[in-house]
Amino acid sequence: MFTARRLADLNYPYARTREALFRMAKFREPDRCHGFRLNYINPLTGGSAMPTLSTAMRLLPKGMVTEAYRSTAGTVFNVVEGAGVAQVGGERFAFVAKDVFVVPSWFPLTIEASADSVLFSFSDQIARKSSISSGNCAATNNGRIDGEVRDGRGGGLNRPSPPLPASPESPP
Repeated sequence: MFTARRLADLNYPYARTREALFRMAKFREPDRCHGFRLNYINPLTGGSAMPTLSTAMRLLPKGMVTEAYRSTAGTVFNVVEGAGVAQVGGERFAFVAKDVFVVPSWFPLTIEASADSVLFSFSDQIARKSSISSGNCAATNNGRIDGEVRDGRGGGLNRPSPPLPASPESPP
């Protein structure tokens, strides 16, 4: 159970997250499927910030076109900044700041950023973690997720996640 003090520890200011994303972009290449991605984690447990939802923020630099990616997790994207086109399955959706789009489980996703784009996402990945949760492209990047956001007071920004175990591809 969360007390008022523990809830206060779950503070993730956007300005710090944005700064960390752009700092990452200066020192490394983007992941081909996710761009620069930070996962939000609970500083008290080291697990997901929310017990049943995985949350992340990602930066896709202007001109980036991600490789197609599929996952067992269904994901909701909220466009915080930027513009571009998301291709979900066979459908193309133009997006701008404040738009929302959904990627159902096993639907391929490709994102084209026509401007530097920051996207917040949440998914049921943590709920599926005990089963196979990595998508196709994760295996091509040694299963590495670009980073994690621990809390709003520092500590844990840009800490790489451990590699995910390789898993056989499952049909949609």
